[in-house]
Amino acid sequence: TQTITVDVIDPLTNGGSVTGTTKKNINIEKENAEVLVSKKSRPTKTRKILFLGSSVCGGLGAATFAESYQGLLTTALQAQTEISYIVENKCIGGNDTTEIIDRFIKSVIPFNPDIVFIGLSSNNEIIAGASTYAQASAIAKEYKRKLGIIISLCKQYGYDYFVGGEYGNNTYTVQSYNAKKQLNFQLSKWLGNKYF
Repeated sequence: TQTITVDVIDPLTNGGSVTGTTKKNINIEKENAEVLVSKKSRPTKTRKILFLGSSVCGGLGAATFAESYQGLLTTALQAQTEISYIVENKCIGGNDTTEIIDRFIKSVIPFNPDIVFIGLSSNNEIIAGASTYAQASAIAKEYKRKLGIIISLCKQYGYDYFVGGEYGNNTYTVQSYNAKKQLNFQLSKWLGNKYF
């Protein structure tokens, strides 16, 4: 078992400041350690993109694969010829930030992506059921903190990342809707922080 230290960074401040440190014990099997090195030998005209998140990022609600996030991106990338892209989807419906952190090593490292598209929703953190603004804001704050851990893991392993925005649904209370609007405003400063 190898112990890694992840700096929990809040990218919403100037350049990101360390707000805490999390230590997590992980197992990296021999083949996974080798795949980290293999990126250096990958042709520069080939890039790998991994979708990591929950149901919407995985395609739930799209009438066809072509209309999903992955399908739309794949179609757009096929239209250009300078770089070849390999796209993989590791989304699991209902996953929240804690579950993504817990499965990051198993889901991401074997594929060894150049770019990780993080597509989650605070709905899976139960923000929609918050009865007060204070409760919804606390959920949103913790959601943002854990997204910072996921981004820190991407940085630790040398992956570029893109954070997808929040989306609405019809189950919000006024309090949770207002907290989610504030969260989206904060995340909008994050979106496109890394891009390709």
